[in-house]
Amino acid sequence: MEQGYATEVVIAVLAHALTAVGLEGVMAVALPENVGSWRVMEKAGMRYEGTASYYGLEGLKKYTAERDSWKPPAAPRTSHNTGRSVNPTTSLAYGRDGAPASFAPQRPPA
Repeated sequence: MEQGYATEVVIAVLAHALTAVGLEGVMAVALPENVGSWRVMEKAGMRYEGTASYYGLEGLKKYTAERDSWKPPAAPRTSHNTGRSVNPTTSLAYGRDGAPASFAPQRPPA
């Protein structure tokens, strides 16, 4: 049963990264067909930036959350289903100098 845990985790990670850790922003990408992942990013309050290419993959959906503008979304009034990710999402965080701090990419299963 889908419980929406992914969205809650992403919100908690963003809040920690943008406050306690002090990052300027967090960027995430997902394959367009991975609706579950990009819906989680949307529900977590990340802003859609368009498509991008990373790690040799073209047409990835790119989302960002920046410290000055990101706000945690209001809690839903009823339970919601976010779906579970079938393909992984890759995130990049960047610091005050704007340089990305890349995490190891996760490839979709073959």
